[in-house]
Amino acid sequence: MLSTFLLFHIVYLSAQQPVPPIGFWRDHLPYNSAIDVAAGNEKIFCATPFSLFSITTSDKSIERLSKTSGLSETGISAIHYDKNNEKLFIAYNNSNLDIIYRNDIINVPDLKRDNVTGDKNIYNIYSFEKNYYLSTGLGVVVVDAERYELKESWLIGAGGNQVKISGLNSNGSFFMQLQKRV
Repeated sequence: MLSTFLLFHIVYLSAQQPVPPIGFWRDHLPYNSAIDVAAGNEKIFCATPFSLFSITTSDKSIERLSKTSGLSETGISAIHYDKNNEKLFIAYNNSNLDIIYRNDIINVPDLKRDNVTGDKNIYNIYSFEKNYYLSTGLGVVVVDAERYELKESWLIGAGGNQVKISGLNSNGSFFMQLQKRV
């Protein structure tokens, strides 16, 4: 009886997290602190400070993404899913960017590498047509979603100075800065 009980638990535990083959990495990251959520086509994405996971709505399966499975960094600051282009945009605390399209992860390190001084943190992401608009401490940074590169920067403070943008939206003709509620 005891041997059957132990055999059951060993099989159960080994079925939960299969050990990867020698030479491959396995991560042990916490998934209990959500910092951002985005709804996609048939998936819900959730960002934690260390990684990202998604839940497929049809079968409730969970997929984990982290640096060991292809993301460029840890320390996610914001995510956004663009339903029109079926792309998931991931911003990191160090201003690095990843775009997941189909099964590819495309890194866009331009803002991270830029030697501009000031707050390059990405606080929010807004997509409109084929561009992503990053709300940063500098102002608004526009990313071309087809060429995967920075397109332009908008320094919208008085006299063209940097100003922190918490969020952005558009009515199709004009862009509006979203005010962060306290």
